[in-house]
This record gives sequence, structure tokens and C-alpha cells, in this order.
Amino acid sequence: MRASVDRRIRVLIIRRRLEELAATLVEEATGVRPDQHSRIARRLMLLSARAPAARWGHAHGVARQAGNIYSATSRVLHSNRAFGDVPEYLVQEWEQTVATAEAVLRDRPPSLPGYQEAQA
Repeated sequence: MRASVDRRIRVLIIRRRLEELAATLVEEATGVRPDQHSRIARRLMLLSARAPAARWGHAHGVARQAGNIYSATSRVLHSNRAFGDVPEYLVQEWEQTVATAEAVLRDRPPSLPGYQEAQA
């Protein structure tokens, strides 16, 4: 039981990190920080808009994954999933994708296989 509660907390943190990332992208693009958490998946697509051409495909893929993860966190946190729990491997995958998205925002390569190939 404790493990599932810990995972739900981590899912909430993932969701919050994605909301912060989306708000930062909107602020970077418009100069105004949004005051609401809406259209997060769409806002995350701004990640690909700021990527250099050589890394656009990678940034676009990460932005899409991040948007899908945001939607999945909604299903988990609002218990639209059976038992409101997700397996550990999935939470770890989500955390890694969020870290990758944050690294793309900072425009420095994360220590992930495949990122270097995307730069070429």
C-alpha cells in the first residue's frame, strides 16, 4: 500500500514539473507567465519550436511524449485508472522523459542514449 501512495506522490510531482515546464515555455515565447494550468500538452509543443534545426525531431518527440504523460497523470490522479496506481517502471519512464524535456529546455544534452544521434 505504501509503495502505491509513494508512486501517486511521484506522479503528482511529475505533473507539477510538466506544468512548470509549460509555463516557462509560454513565458519564454510571449514574455508573460500564464496564470493558469490549461492546455499543458499544447504548450509543451513549444519545446520543439525553440529547438535548433538539427535537434528539432528529438525535441518534437520529447514534447509529444511529455504531453501524453501529462494526460496520463490526469487519469492516474483523478482515478480514471483502475485502482489509481501505475507500475514502478512506468513512473520511472515518465520521470526520465520529464528530465529529458527539462534538459531540452536548458538546451543541454541529457545523459540518455539516442540524444547524441539526434544532434547529428
